Amino acid sequence: MKKSYRKKAGYILTIVFMLISQLGITPFVVAAEKATNRSTIYHDYNDYLAALKVYKDDYAQYQTDLAQYNQDKQIHDDTQAQADRIQQENADKKAAYEKELADYQVALAEYNKKLNEIADHSGKGQYVGPDMWGVYGHLETYLVDYSAIIQMMNTGLSISGDPLTKVIQSDMSNDPYTGSSTIEQNINDVITEWDKYAAYETSIYASVDPIDLDTMIGFAVGGAWYSGFKGVEFYHTYTSTTGQTKDNIPSSLDHPTEEGIKTALADLFTQTNGSPFNSGSAGMSSNTYMVDQAMVAKWEAAVAEAKMQGANLYEQAGQEYLAAYQAYNATEYTSSDYAAFLAGVNQAKDTQIKAMNYISGVPKASLADKDDSAPFYNDLKNLSASELAGKYGYLILLSNMANQTTYGYFHLLQPQGGEVIQAATAVSWSVSYRTFGETKGDHEPTLSEPVEPTPPSYEEVPVVPEEPVKPVPPVKPVYEAQNKITLSKIDKESQKPLANAVFTLMNTDTNQDLGEFTSNNNGLIEITNLDPGNYTLTEVHAPDGYLLDKNPVAFIVHGTENEAIRLEKTNELDSGGVLLTKTDQESGTVLQGAVFKVVDASGKVIKSGLLTDASGELLVTGLVPGDYQFIETQAPAGYAVDSTPVDFTITANQTQVVKVSKTNKLTLGGVTLMKTDSQSGERLQGAVFELQDKNGTPLKSGLITDASGKIAVDKLSPGEYQFIETQAPTGYILDTTPIVFTISKGQTSPVQLTMTNQLMSGGVILTKVDSETKAVLQGAIFELQDENGNVLRKGLTTDKSGKIAIDKLMPGNYRFVETQAPTGYTLETAPLTFTIEKNQTKVVALTMTNTLIPGGVVLTKVDSQTGAVLEGAVFELQDSKGNSLSKGLMTDASGKLAVDSLAPGKYQFVETQAPTGYDLDKTPVSFVIEKGQKETVQLNVANKVTPGGVILEKIDSQTGETLVGAVFDLQDKSGHVIMTDLTTDVSGRIAIEGLTPGEYQLVETKAPAGYELDATPVSFKVKKKQQVSEKLVKKNEEKEHSVRIEKQDGETKALLPGAVFKLEDKSGNVIKEEIQTDEQGIAVIDKLESGEYQLVETKAPAGYTLDKHPIQFSMTDEITFIDLAVYNYQEKGGTPPNFSTGNSGKSPSTYLPKTGEQRNANMFLLGTLFVGTAFVLVYIRKKAKKSH
Repeated sequence: MKKSYRKKAGYILTIVFMLISQLGITPFVVAAEKATNRSTIYHDYNDYLAALKVYKDDYAQYQTDLAQYNQDKQIHDDTQAQADRIQQENADKKAAYEKELADYQVALAEYNKKLNEIADHSGKGQYVGPDMWGVYGHLETYLVDYSAIIQMMNTGLSISGDPLTKVIQSDMSNDPYTGSSTIEQNINDVITEWDKYAAYETSIYASVDPIDLDTMIGFAVGGAWYSGFKGVEFYHTYTSTTGQTKDNIPSSLDHPTEEGIKTALADLFTQTNGSPFNSGSAGMSSNTYMVDQAMVAKWEAAVAEAKMQGANLYEQAGQEYLAAYQAYNATEYTSSDYAAFLAGVNQAKDTQIKAMNYISGVPKASLADKDDSAPFYNDLKNLSASELAGKYGYLILLSNMANQTTYGYFHLLQPQGGEVIQAATAVSWSVSYRTFGETKGDHEPTLSEPVEPTPPSYEEVPVVPEEPVKPVPPVKPVYEAQNKITLSKIDKESQKPLANAVFTLMNTDTNQDLGEFTSNNNGLIEITNLDPGNYTLTEVHAPDGYLLDKNPVAFIVHGTENEAIRLEKTNELDSGGVLLTKTDQESGTVLQGAVFKVVDASGKVIKSGLLTDASGELLVTGLVPGDYQFIETQAPAGYAVDSTPVDFTITANQTQVVKVSKTNKLTLGGVTLMKTDSQSGERLQGAVFELQDKNGTPLKSGLITDASGKIAVDKLSPGEYQFIETQAPTGYILDTTPIVFTISKGQTSPVQLTMTNQLMSGGVILTKVDSETKAVLQGAIFELQDENGNVLRKGLTTDKSGKIAIDKLMPGNYRFVETQAPTGYTLETAPLTFTIEKNQTKVVALTMTNTLIPGGVVLTKVDSQTGAVLEGAVFELQDSKGNSLSKGLMTDASGKLAVDSLAPGKYQFVETQAPTGYDLDKTPVSFVIEKGQKETVQLNVANKVTPGGVILEKIDSQTGETLVGAVFDLQDKSGHVIMTDLTTDVSGRIAIEGLTPGEYQLVETKAPAGYELDATPVSFKVKKKQQVSEKLVKKNEEKEHSVRIEKQDGETKALLPGAVFKLEDKSGNVIKEEIQTDEQGIAVIDKLESGEYQLVETKAPAGYTLDKHPIQFSMTDEITFIDLAVYNYQEKGGTPPNFSTGNSGKSPSTYLPKTGEQRNANMFLLGTLFVGTAFVLVYIRKKAKKSH
């Protein structure tokens, strides 16, 4: 009553504080919030529920008030944000305008200042000066003209017209300066002076650019400056009325060079004996004469003078043009300065014209002798060489002399009677060019007056309403349980308390596992403060020596204050039991994986293949009173076997488990490697390694870490070695870093190595375990589905470590659905859901349990020495009288076979076929199914390796998995074939028995489907009276870009021939059809490119149901080999696969040499003995058949 009153008063206070807060009394509101923020704690659940109901009503009102507050607050905040925005924008506009106005005033003052300065410069004429493009033209024509005069001096009259202009342009392209460093220097110096002028004009606000040398040269080379240079063309014509007198004028006088004219003159003087030729007698006027030797010498001097003067004056013109600029740049660029500059340019122009005339010919100069007046002949007689050069120029000097020479040759002719001969010369002269000249540019700048900015317009600021006050939420009441649950664990008979019983607490309302609790030395388990609800405590581990009682203890927590619940659970003693603990002799560390057998006082083996668990213990129960011994048959990895018996006695009415212990020493001269998780330190089973020497040569392959995470290798010679990981444990990243170690001479203790692996990121790992023992379970099959139940992947099977790992999943929700339980276990139908997050860096770790099928039986087949599970043993189930109930029951990859739904009664298993390489053991294995039995009968049956034979195991070089379908030949050491077609079975083994002593080799002739053939012989030796089997290992490399399909019976895992598939791409387009599993149940698709595919079954094996669900897979550059296990289930009424065992009890992969198959070098000497031996073998075998 007091609690209810206090709660109501608190609520009234809360309302009062809310009303006061509306008045703006902030300090008091804060105090009220602090006062009302304390939760009321209830220990009585009914009071708590009543308070919770009031709270929910208050909270509903609070949510209404809060919604109104949020609406008012949103209006206030939106209006405030709008007002803040507008105020900021108005302030920004004002600041921007003020800055623009200040900038305008500065710009206006600068504008007025510049106007005054420009007016002053303009009055002085400083803006009128040379024009940039005019200067460009001057420099371009200066280069082109120079190239032209050089070309005309070099070629004389040999080319003219368009060919001459093309040659000049070509020369310009190759060298714009035509080989003259003076011309080049003149050009660069003029550009330097122009740039000074341009810099000055820029400094007084004009816009005058500098001249770019490359641009100017480009214009010069590619411009239209060549059309005027046609030169002088000279040639002669000749005619005869009879054709009897031939033309005697040398052809070299047509388009002659300077040297050609000189050569023709020398030849002509030879014909006239060097005397002048008087033409008067030839019918021409008497004042026409041929030149003499003195005239020729003067002509040659005039030619040389013209070339020298032309070249020198042309360079001088460039210097004068440069001097005009240099003088101009030394002035203030006034109008008078510019006039003086133009005068200098004109002077350079006159010099340039004079230079050009010296080469190309002086305008108005006489061409040849006109009207028989002989002007050129007379000038040769009367003028000096310099005067001739200045009057005619180089090209016209050549043309006129060629004309005189031509007439000289003509006058030597003697016409025949009545014959008329005519000869004439043709001359054309066309030379025009561009020169320096006056250019005028007006560079006076035009300024733009700055524009005054316009004042901005401002937006009106809205009125902001008053900010609302947030309502205070009611405080949720809190329930704190005050209860105590006590379970007393006692002996059923003596009522004494029992320690170390382990129970699992389960909330059956929520199906939540709340953890494990262990009874203390007083036999008590105390659990406090549970929430109200229904619970169970279930025993999962009985005290030592007691039988486990799995019946749950149910109880209800009502939630009353200081509630106390007392429970009791009894246990019965487990009579006839013995517990062995295995430890390291030095450190005392418990050792997993030691294998023992139990023998009675007579030495008879009672149980074999018994393994110590992770706690180093093994428990044997159900022994009749008597004396027994534990004998170790295989030591833990890295330890030496100690076969010294451990004696113990089971007495009648025994009330406690007998406890014994056994230690081991580490193997000397060997190495032990332990594989662990890099984060948790958990030991990892299933990592596969290769042992190599220091050079990387493989020595042993397929070494797999056991349940304790270890590999051990002994009897290694001193030297350096390394382990290389070839396959990581399921769900972990492969680490190929070599683990290097050294075996020393005289080493007294094994080398101890450790290696870690990192979990794959962004994926999921599912671990399958027994619900009671937590042992990992191999062979559970799952589907991966999306959240809508669409199947993404099928046939996912847990491996030897009980794990399935999947990586590279897209973000989203997924679930695992179990489609087949491990052998002997109940199917778990509830989906196991999980989520892959975006950018997930850690693996999602899941665990799922299975419960043994009640009322059934599970048989596990193991090696009698090593305890290793054995696949491929075939049994017959019989009743107690030996009548057959079921045949062909085969152990799977986990060494198990299971039978359920048996009626109460007595039964026995009888082995009809041993695993390959093992002896058949027909001793019946009896068991009883009780009425109402809730537990599974567990049987452990061991086989001995067949002595004196050889067993070859075929494995994948990367994963260590065994491979079916490899075919071998047996040969002697010389390579002679003894046996053929020896094929590995489902366990990957071949066994050969009955070989005579000698050296042999096995040679692979056919690789397993999907693998590369390795024909390297595997050699071995059979010794006399050999009592142990030689064990060989042969590995194969996977074929790249291939898929290997194994078709299996969904129940028995038997391989099924005759299944037909088609391969499609991800869009359903068919790539390949009629893909059929062979007699071993295998099909291979090879040479697949990277991409996404799906496999669709089109025909099931005979007697099986078709599975139409596509199996999707991806081939990538990293994943180049995929092994798919595809399952089918028998049709109703179908016939199970028949495992033919024959009469020998040996597997089909156990071979005996036939008569005539075995050869050796001593066959002739041992023939009689061999035949006798064969007879005895045949007789014994026939007799054995009759006895069956």
